[in-house]
Amino acid sequence: MNIKEFLRLIIKYKWLIIVIPAITLFVTFLFVKNLPKQYKSQAKLSTGLLDPSRQVAPDIPSYSGPDILIKLNQQFTNIMDIMTMPKNMSILSYRLILHDLKEPAKSFQRQSDDLIALTAEQRQAAIRGFEERIAKKQVLTPFDNYDDVKSTIIW
Repeated sequence: MNIKEFLRLIIKYKWLIIVIPAITLFVTFLFVKNLPKQYKSQAKLSTGLLDPSRQVAPDIPSYSGPDILIKLNQQFTNIMDIMTMPKNMSILSYRLILHDLKEPAKSFQRQSDDLIALTAEQRQAAIRGFEERIAKKQVLTPFDNYDDVKSTIIW
């Protein structure tokens, strides 16, 4: 008997059941349509600084509770600064570029038509150019001309 009442209720409010999800989908589309296609990711870093077995601060009585926390905070800040140094970020960027050049089937982004049109010799020249930049630990900047690589590749 409850099933009959439930079905009558659904039939009575069928337009409401259809319209509310449709409006929700439309409003969601309006909010989402202008979002960027690429996102900046954030991650948490576990350094093990608070692990007693890896304690960097010595067990000297002069190090009290707040002193140890200040020292650990300073060490963590140093680690974060080292990770985000332009030189380290450049090396990471070059390695990502090399990954896409060496393994086009596994590239992280769709390759441009110019990159697909490269011959094997041009691709190898570009790979050598970027490997040299990694070896020299050159910083990647927006003002780089890439004269050595630009002749073989157009990004």
